Amino acid sequence: EPHSKRICMSKQLNEWIKDQVIQLVGFSDPTMVDFIRSAAIKSSNVNKLLDHLQDLEIPVNDSTKTFAS
Repeated sequence: EPHSKRICMSKQLNEWIKDQVIQLVGFSDPTMVDFIRSAAIKSSNVNKLLDHLQDLEIPVNDSTKTFAS
């Protein structure tokens, strides 16, 4: 079923974001993951997403740039 497939992919994406954020800053929480996912969807380019990440006080470095692209 397409709906259950989307839910599974959504959970996998959230897990991937969580894992990436842990690598970047050493911790993650569901609110942060939701914010980053939403910011990524709304961002028209990598620089806008990097701005959102900086709003969360995530340092912008090579790892963050790789994550955002």
